[in-house]
Amino acid sequence: DVKDIAVCEGHPIDEHYSVVREFGLRGTPAIVLENGRIMPGYVPANRLVSELNK
Repeated sequence: DVKDIAVCEGHPIDEHYSVVREFGLRGTPAIVLENGRIMPGYVPANRLVSELNK
């Protein structure tokens, strides 16, 4: 049996994927800071807090 799948427009995953493509990200984790700077990969908690407080 094949069932039709409903399509949800404006779904958050679609919006996130759009941001990922806009920034050219190709892996996770990746954090995009308010200033547009990208922190790719794992970031230790103390460094993350330091960057977020700048």
